[in-house]
Amino acid sequence: MTPLEVVQEAEAGFRSAMEARAYDAFWRLWDMGSSASRTALSQAAFTDRMRTGPTRPAAGEQVECIQAIPNFPDGALVYVRCGPEDKFRAWAESTDRVFLLRPPRFPKPKRPMR
Repeated sequence: MTPLEVVQEAEAGFRSAMEARAYDAFWRLWDMGSSASRTALSQAAFTDRMRTGPTRPAAGEQVECIQAIPNFPDGALVYVRCGPEDKFRAWAESTDRVFLLRPPRFPKPKRPMR
């Protein structure tokens, strides 16, 4: 896989993960995890944690900025600016986050329905 392909897959996978989070498709997020993370935390426990966690993507907010950088052999570092919303207080502001995505566990982009 070329560095450009790694970057493209990482960016598309990250956007797919954010979409799954926004639509509460926690089973998709759990499935995107490593085999070690899926063994350590059941799908039901993961879903419970996601539902009861203090933040969620802010309504109507998109990923404002995304930059993926190849990080061989680990995959890609993804730098993101997004707007999480606190579920318990009226608070939402943009924040920068860094994620490490590793192949072959890049989340697969959701295919459009025909």
